[in-house]
Amino acid sequence: MTTLLLFAVASATPAQAETPAIDWDVGNQPMPLHTAGPLERQWAWSCEDVSDQHPLTLRCQVFDVTLGQIGTGLETVIMDYDYGTAFVDPAVVLFGYDVPVPQDGHAYAYVARCVDAVGWAATSARGFVYDPEPPIATVQTGPTDGTSPEATFETTCADDSYNMPFDMWDLTYQPSCQLYCSLVDDPTGTLLLGPEPCDDFEVFDPATLSTHTYADLTQPGVYRFEVYGDDGANNVGQTDSWVWEIYADLDDDGVRDTLDNCVNDPNPAQLDGDLDGVGDLCDPCPFDNPDDSDGDGVCDLDDACPGSDDAQDSDLDTVPDGCDLCSGDDATADGDGDGVCNDLDLCSGDDASGDSDGDGVCDDLDLCPADPLDDSDGDGSCDTDDLCVGFDDNTDSDGDAVPDGCDLCSGDDASGDSDGDGVCDSGDACPGFDDAIDTDGDGVCDGLDPCPLAPLDDSDGDGVCDDVDQCDGDDASGDADADGVCDDLDHCEGDDASGDGDGDGMCAQDIDGDELDCDDEDPEVHPAAPELCDGVDNNCDGESDEGCPAEADDTGAQPKDSSGCSCAVPGSAPIPALPYLFVMLALAYRRSA
Repeated sequence: MTTLLLFAVASATPAQAETPAIDWDVGNQPMPLHTAGPLERQWAWSCEDVSDQHPLTLRCQVFDVTLGQIGTGLETVIMDYDYGTAFVDPAVVLFGYDVPVPQDGHAYAYVARCVDAVGWAATSARGFVYDPEPPIATVQTGPTDGTSPEATFETTCADDSYNMPFDMWDLTYQPSCQLYCSLVDDPTGTLLLGPEPCDDFEVFDPATLSTHTYADLTQPGVYRFEVYGDDGANNVGQTDSWVWEIYADLDDDGVRDTLDNCVNDPNPAQLDGDLDGVGDLCDPCPFDNPDDSDGDGVCDLDDACPGSDDAQDSDLDTVPDGCDLCSGDDATADGDGDGVCNDLDLCSGDDASGDSDGDGVCDDLDLCPADPLDDSDGDGSCDTDDLCVGFDDNTDSDGDAVPDGCDLCSGDDASGDSDGDGVCDSGDACPGFDDAIDTDGDGVCDGLDPCPLAPLDDSDGDGVCDDVDQCDGDDASGDADADGVCDDLDHCEGDDASGDGDGDGMCAQDIDGDELDCDDEDPEVHPAAPELCDGVDNNCDGESDEGCPAEADDTGAQPKDSSGCSCAVPGSAPIPALPYLFVMLALAYRRSA
């Protein structure tokens, strides 16, 4: 809550009727303390002169009065504004008062001044303190951890405004700090009480202690007390706190129940001789850890049979059943001293024979007295004499006197298995190698296969395995046309795959795809054939009847000249028939080769 100080002073002491009067607008509520800007305020006041000594001179002023009141000469003028003159009254003034650069801890006054024509003056002011810093509350003392349900705290509050009391004429303002207290459940942060005014709500200096008490905190727990200060202008300071614990102590021995090793028995020393977590004062077995582990009411150190109920003695031999070595009808005794009563002893009566192999079967009844496992595979042979322990010694499918269960190889073990493939050498199809490895699946193990990657080995008999053979036939003859067929088997020039339909020794296409034999159905047509005057491209050069006379027809018969010979280039001699025959015979021979 804020209240502005209003004070007035006259510059002289005239008759009341001759002095102007100043009234501040009631709509502008005063503020004694400013904690934040802006300090600019729009104030309205009026001046009335009942004696009508006009004109009235109006002036608005702002003073820093930290060092002294107006009129003492210690004040500092911050603003002095001549508002002008008025010839009617009341004269109304509306002015924006301001302190452009306020200083922390300084007191200021907004002044209204009215002077009539005769010189009578009235002065009125509203003052305030500027303190932007909030008060700081500090918890000085508080309770310690314990069982008391009452907690009292002492708090101080520091504030710069304490040094700035406002005192002008008959009006005063005393700065203070108002304290607010709260109680919080510390682990969860839950607010239990407050914020509420502390018991000592207001302090006026930093040394005064404000106390606050909580009287009925019966619930054990960890609590946090919080307090903060307010300077009365809603300028709230930071919160200070105090944490303490209220714990239960049923036996009132000064040790909280959560740590007390005897909750119901005062045991301030917390002695625990056997270190079992239970104090000696309330420990039924103070020298025995873990006390009475079998729960039979007897401490383990005095227990006839630890781990079992001493009260259980079914054969009434004073030995609890849990520790009775001859459980059962002790009346039959233990004639052989083996810890088993005679009525339950599997070897009763003739234990003198002993149990040589320690298998629990007396020697006189033991089929294998020297063998604790006896005959583990049931083949009629004691394990110590068994040829093949774990398997039937009588099963020997290869008749080599080695039982199948321990036979290293099929066949005569005497010959051994030199290559370690599980097949005795006497029956090994691939001695020295693993019979099971036959990569090309030709029935010959790789170790003996001349061509382990070629099922047909060397199908053309040229001494080169098929998987690496460059061409079918004798690789030594070469493959001149690179068609994959060795020259010794090659039927035609070019790509044999294209075929030689007319048997003229010329393939229809060579390996790069261009035509060789332009008519693979006519043996008389191929690149090596002579060109005839028959209207056909005999030599596959893309032209027909080149060099023939113009009167040649296309009937297939060669035109004759006057001598009766085959056609020839005009002006040339006729082509003799015998040389042509030799050419054809040479081509035929080449094909047969």
